[in-house]
Amino acid sequence: MQMMKKNTETTLTTAEKPPILIVIFTSLFLFDGVLSVFSAIPSFVIGGILMGGLIGGLGIAKVITAIGLRKMRKWALYALTTLGVIGISLFFYLYLFSDQKDFTILGMALFEIVTLAYFWSISNKFDS
Repeated sequence: MQMMKKNTETTLTTAEKPPILIVIFTSLFLFDGVLSVFSAIPSFVIGGILMGGLIGGLGIAKVITAIGLRKMRKWALYALTTLGVIGISLFFYLYLFSDQKDFTILGMALFEIVTLAYFWSISNKFDS
């Protein structure tokens, strides 16, 4: 009985403290999301409602996803994957159809792929 209680306490402590890489990533992702929300304001003026709404909507999605990842929620992992696939597609689109072949774009796509691979490798630690 006492052993069972100890395992429950260990599970609760690991759920309260996410791994340090997740803390770092979610902090940066949250910061990026807040910047996207603030950059949507000038985008409304310059690019119109569609461009401002798209940037602002992605910013809000990043903020919500970062909070969910920090709390180790499974739905946030799916949201991160969706945002990651959109980002990787955009990086490859920019690389393929840009006049300048900039390898930093491919580096950013590779970073996104490695990040998603890391999160999915620890996906069993996320709550349902």
